[in-house]
Amino acid sequence: MNPIAAPLTESQINAVLAPASIFKDDFSIDWLIHITGKKPSNILEILEIATIHGILIKSDFSHFRFSNPGVQTKFKKSLRVDQITSIHKKLTDLLSNNKTDDKETPRLISGYLPETDNDLKILKNALERAKKRKNTSATAVLQMHIAKNEWYHANYGKALDRFQAGMREVNSSDDPALFRSTRVFRLFFNFWQGNFSKAVAIHADNMLKTEAIPHDSFHLMAESAAGICYLMTGEMARGIGMINAIGSRCCKPSDPFVDAFNKMMMACSLIDIYRINESFGYIQQAAKASSNKPQGPISIYCHLLYAYVHYINKNSQLAIKYLKKFLSLRTLVPQMVWPFAHMLKLCQAIELGHLPPVDGISLRKEIECSLKTKNPFLIGIALRYEAFLQQKNQASPKNIYRLLRESVKWLEKTGHLIELNRTRHILINQYLLDGKKTMAKQIQRSVAVDLSKIPQSVIPEDLKPLVEKESAHEHQRHCLFSLSEWIMEIESDNIIIYQLLNDACRIIGAERGAIFLAVDSNDDASGFSLFFSNNMTDAQLMEPAFDFANKTIQAVIQTGKNAIKTKISASATKEPITSLICLPLKLKGKAIGAIYHDNRFIPPAFTDENVTALKYVAALMTLVIEKQRLARKLETGKKNADQPSSGSSFKNTPDKISGQNFKPKTIDNTSKINRNTRAPKKEKKTVLSLKNVERNHIMETLKLTGGKIRGTGGAAELLDIHPSTLYSRMNKLGIRTKN
Repeated sequence: MNPIAAPLTESQINAVLAPASIFKDDFSIDWLIHITGKKPSNILEILEIATIHGILIKSDFSHFRFSNPGVQTKFKKSLRVDQITSIHKKLTDLLSNNKTDDKETPRLISGYLPETDNDLKILKNALERAKKRKNTSATAVLQMHIAKNEWYHANYGKALDRFQAGMREVNSSDDPALFRSTRVFRLFFNFWQGNFSKAVAIHADNMLKTEAIPHDSFHLMAESAAGICYLMTGEMARGIGMINAIGSRCCKPSDPFVDAFNKMMMACSLIDIYRINESFGYIQQAAKASSNKPQGPISIYCHLLYAYVHYINKNSQLAIKYLKKFLSLRTLVPQMVWPFAHMLKLCQAIELGHLPPVDGISLRKEIECSLKTKNPFLIGIALRYEAFLQQKNQASPKNIYRLLRESVKWLEKTGHLIELNRTRHILINQYLLDGKKTMAKQIQRSVAVDLSKIPQSVIPEDLKPLVEKESAHEHQRHCLFSLSEWIMEIESDNIIIYQLLNDACRIIGAERGAIFLAVDSNDDASGFSLFFSNNMTDAQLMEPAFDFANKTIQAVIQTGKNAIKTKISASATKEPITSLICLPLKLKGKAIGAIYHDNRFIPPAFTDENVTALKYVAALMTLVIEKQRLARKLETGKKNADQPSSGSSFKNTPDKISGQNFKPKTIDNTSKINRNTRAPKKEKKTVLSLKNVERNHIMETLKLTGGKIRGTGGAAELLDIHPSTLYSRMNKLGIRTKN
C-alpha cells in the first residue's frame, strides 16, 4: 500500500497531530521531535499525509499549520491531562535551554502558544531554570515573552516591568544574535511606551538587514504598531500603507484579536489625518472583531473612538453616550493605557463647552493620570493641557512657558510630529502675545522644517498657516541628495532597490509602490511582471480596484510617457485607488518597465514636483536593474558559454502579466526577488524517500548559492525559511558546507 495515499490512522493522529494541535499558528518539525520523541522521518511522513488530505497547510518544508481551526480544536481535546502536562514540561525544557542563535524557539513562544495562564506558568518556570543556569540570552528572551503574555492579559504595568528587565539583560550583552531575536519586542513595547521614533528606527534597521518577518500573531501586531509609528513620525502615507497591507494577513478566524488590533490601528491613523468617515468604518470592524471579548481592552477603547469621531462630526449626543459607556467599562481594566490622546482631547472639549459636562470626568483628573503613566507621549500632551488650564485661570506667563517647554521636551523624545508642533504653535502664539517676535520666529522655523516632511494634503488645518512651501522643496532635494550618497556605500543591489522604492514612497507621499518590468514578445512590450513591491499583497493586486492601474502601467511601458491620475472613477471595491503616479524605467530610450505608486486613503496629492523627484529615482533604479541583468548574464555565460539566450533580457523576473490576466508574484517589504529554483530533470523515474527528496532539494539550492546560507541570495532566502531552521535540517540530513 502506498503510505502517502493511505488515510491517517488513529495512532498517527494521537502520535503527531494531537500534540501539534497545542501550537497556535505554524509549528516546526523540530518542536514535534522534541515533544513527541518520534523519529523525524516518521513525523515528516505523517505531516505530509495530513497535508495531502487537506488537514495541514505547509508553510515551507519544515513548518506546517492546521487548515481548519475546528479540526485543530478536536485534536487538542483528545489530549489527556497527563499528556498536556508532559508536553508543557518538555516545552519548559526547550525554552529554558534556548541557544543564543536559535531564532525558532523565540518564535515558538512569541506567537505559537495561545495566550493562557497555563502558558504563562510555562514561561515563568522556564525563566527560573534559565536564571539558575545563568543563561543570559534565554533569560532576556523569556522576560520579553512573559511581558508579551502579560500585555495580552491587560497587565500593562507588569508587562512593561518585564520588558525593561529583559532589556537590561540585552544591554548587558554584546551578542548581536540576542539583539536581533528581541527586535519584535523592542519594536512593540517602544510603541506602547510612546517612543515612536525608536520603534521606527528598529523597524527600518531590520528592513535594511533583509530579514524575513514571520507572520505569526505577535509579529503581525508589531508590524501594525510600526505602521502607526511611521505615521506619527511624519511618514503618514507609508504608515497607512503598512497597516493596510498587514490587515490583509490578519483576517484569520482563529485569531480575531490581531485583526481587531490592526483595524483599531487603522482607525486611529485615519483619525490622525482627519479621514473621519473612513475611520468610523474601521472602528466598527475593530469592535466586531473584538466582540468575543466585550470587556477586553480593544472593545473598550472602541467606545472612546466612537465618542471622539461623533464629537468631530458635531454629534454631541452620541459622543456623550459612547463616552459614558467607555467610562463605565474602563474600570474593568484600570491599567489600560493606550499611547493616544483621544481622552484628553475630549476632556478639553468639555472644558471649552463644546461638549456637555459628564459626571466623574475632568481634564484635571485625566492630566494627573497621564503624568503618572511614565509614557513620554502622554506626559507631553498632559503638560500642554495643563498649560491650557493655567492660561484659562490667568496664571503667570512664566509658569505657562515652563509647561509648554516641558511639553516640547517630552514630545521631542517621542517623535510625534503633529502633536509636537501643536505645542510649538501654542508656544509661538504665547511669544507673539508677549511681543517676543524673535523667539516666535525661531520656533516657527523649526515647525516649518518638520511640516515639510509631511504630505501637504494631510497637515491639520490648525498647522497649515505655519507651512512654508519652499521648505518642502528643500526637504525633497535634501532627501534625493542623501539617497544618491547612500547608494554609493551599499553593496547589495536588492537593498538598494528596496530602499529606492521605499524612499520614493516617502518623498512623494505614497502609500504603496511597485516596480514592474516589461516582458517582450516580438519586440512588442505587451505585458509586464512584478519585480519588487512595497506595502502590496497578492490579494490587493488582484482586486478590481487595481484594473485601472493595470491598464495605466501597461500604457506607460508601451508609450514611455509619464502618468499622473488624481481623479479616478469610484470602484466597486471597499478601498479604491484615489490617485496614482507611474513613470517609465528607460534604458537607451526604451521603456524596460515602470515605477508605480498610489494612494487609497491620503487625498489626491501627486504633483509635477513629484514627477521631477520620481524621475531621479527611476534613473537610479534603471541603472541598478541593468547592473543586475549584466551580472546574471555574465554568470550564465561562465556556467554555459555555448547556451543561446531567448526571450526577454529580463526573463528571470516573475510570470508575465498582460491585460486582465494579472497573476503577479508579490514580493513585499520583507521579501526579495526571484525565488524560483528548479531541481534538475531526472532521466529515470524513481521513487525517493521524503528524507532524500528534502536532502536533494537543499543540496541543489546550496549549489545555486555557492554554499551561501544567510543573507541576500542565500539558500535560506531561496527556500523561504529561517537560516537557523536550515542549519538544523542540514545537520539532521548530514549535509556539510564550508559556509
